[in-house]
Amino acid sequence: MVKRSAETDDRRSAQRDPALDALAHDITTRRGDRYHLRPIRPEDEDVLIAMLKRSAREDIRLRFLVAIHDIDRALATRLARIDYDREMALAAIAEDGSLGGVARLATEPDGKTAEYAVMVRSDLKGTGLGYVLLGEILTYARSRGIKRVWGEVLMHNTAMLTLAREFGFKRQQIADDPGVVRVTLDLT
Repeated sequence: MVKRSAETDDRRSAQRDPALDALAHDITTRRGDRYHLRPIRPEDEDVLIAMLKRSAREDIRLRFLVAIHDIDRALATRLARIDYDREMALAAIAEDGSLGGVARLATEPDGKTAEYAVMVRSDLKGTGLGYVLLGEILTYARSRGIKRVWGEVLMHNTAMLTLAREFGFKRQQIADDPGVVRVTLDLT
């Protein structure tokens, strides 16, 4: 078994896949804020930590469905070092280099269904960044042939439930967890 170090991963990320680089482009929110959207990279750990530290604890709980008290390198590593064959995380990089938000997609083994998640830094909520990020990750899902996207949302996360409704997601109560709603969108 070959062990990979963070240094090896960083060298590999420096020789990025041109197909991933081709996904990068600029986006603009309804407020007029501009971001460079691109797949997340292992070297984004520091900006991920900074984004989470600039976000309200409640916003982090709404995204991860649990309270996270320690925003550490291990969490950032898990979020930044993904398997691009079955996952995608699109990072919205602001003009100042900070991370404004991330949209994620994790494909299930069938290759036709995927779970999504979106998080926007607390001070950027209400700017339209979440709307753009969700639209971008759905476009990516369609390009990969994914037929159905779903997410689990806390019942009191009205911002995400409203956003999901605007995109046409259907809501379903989870029987064994009354505080969580599953939202599903058919992409066919």
